[in-house]
Amino acid sequence: MKVIYHRCPNCGQIYYSAATLKGDQLICDRCGAIIVPITSEQLKKFIEEEKSKSKKSEDAS
Repeated sequence: MKVIYHRCPNCGQIYYSAATLKGDQLICDRCGAIIVPITSEQLKKFIEEEKSKSKKSEDAS
């Protein structure tokens, strides 16, 4: 099964679906912006960035 990842350009919320999203399904639940599809490489990069951000904030505490 192929999974399609989407990301909100405003708040960064990640969505995934095995189906093609359209219409109201492309609206972010958090901020109402239109979500855009991303590649698996972009998803991996985003996850690594989030891990490094959370690690830095833990180190600062």
